[in-house]
Amino acid sequence: MIVSSMAEQTENHQNGSDGPFHPFADAFSYLTEVIHDMCEEDLIQGARDVTNLFHGQHIEAFRYLKMNPISCGIKLYAIKALYRHLALEFVNCRSDSILTCAHLHNALIQEGYMQGRWRDMEFVHRAQDESNMYAGAAPKSTDDYYKRFSLAVLGFSVTNFARNRRRPHNIALKANGHRVLEKRTPVSDAFFMQYCFQQDRKNLSAQELLDVLGTSKRKAMVGALEGEEALMCDIAIPKDLPREPKASKKARRAVTPDISPAGALCKLRRSLEGESLELSLDYMMMHRLCTRVLFSVRDAVATQMQDLYGTVPRQERGLPMVVMFILSTLVTGKAKSKVNILPFRKDGYQGVGEDLMRKAAAAVVEVTSKKQDQRGCIPGTELTHGEIVIARAHRFTGWVYHIHHKDMEY
Repeated sequence: MIVSSMAEQTENHQNGSDGPFHPFADAFSYLTEVIHDMCEEDLIQGARDVTNLFHGQHIEAFRYLKMNPISCGIKLYAIKALYRHLALEFVNCRSDSILTCAHLHNALIQEGYMQGRWRDMEFVHRAQDESNMYAGAAPKSTDDYYKRFSLAVLGFSVTNFARNRRRPHNIALKANGHRVLEKRTPVSDAFFMQYCFQQDRKNLSAQELLDVLGTSKRKAMVGALEGEEALMCDIAIPKDLPREPKASKKARRAVTPDISPAGALCKLRRSLEGESLELSLDYMMMHRLCTRVLFSVRDAVATQMQDLYGTVPRQERGLPMVVMFILSTLVTGKAKSKVNILPFRKDGYQGVGEDLMRKAAAAVVEVTSKKQDQRGCIPGTELTHGEIVIARAHRFTGWVYHIHHKDMEY
């Protein structure tokens, strides 16, 4: 599935996708070779042939791996982790299609323009931190849709929305740019360098061990800080975590639970199992799906965007501007945001935002509800485009994914 996903991404680029690709072409080739060496070629049999060992004896292919499930698990982890790392790097340097679709989908759901479920997007929400995707909690008001999209996807500075700021002529941008998708598997990532790059490391750091044991205060601290509101604009802006002073051995011993080695291994197993589905999320496939959705939305609102905004993006990298146009027009008709990309305000914008939202919702539903036969995921069944990613993750993890009707939960 990984090789086919990379091949599809390469084909997609050759068919007109813009953006940097050459470094990733080399990375795709490298990972394909790694997968071939690990899964498709019996290296031990090659060594037997070269050394003429066991000449004339029949030894079944991949006998070593069949007798060593631990080695199989390590190889599978290395492939998954390398691909997830490569996919996130690829997605984060492109057009932010996943984040853009997440903001549009949230606005459509909150405003009641979409009733059905986009299971793949819900899966991404669970895998990623909501405060990172939306620059705070998921927005629920018209003005917040626009503000959070500007902060998280376009990289606007929070000072643009300060209460005491006059209407700016120039838009201030954040020094660190827009938000990106992040790895959210701390326990699995503790073994990344060791098994993916053969780093000579045989122990865990204190923080990694606390994550495994489930006693880390870091997650609680993150939640508390990301829930704080910025005074200047009432938008929850995540802040950097304060660096904790180095604790003494006595203090560290006090917060470390008294647990046996067997108990620690059980917790490690449960932690890795809990992260396995997230580790199997195909961000590259999700990026392609979201790009198709955004192109469909662009086509649906192209006429009005040309009339009001003056231009319509033709390339993938301009797709976030389509969603910004929709949310900005909605804000112009309903709210009083200080920053707006429309050339000027006029009464003629009343009702245009609602019409754009209806067209966007219809385009999203049309793409995500379309049936596609994915026999590589669930043999003999049909999936919609809106649940391909989660089905592939289940299949790659070895779990069973059931087709769900509208009245069923997963």
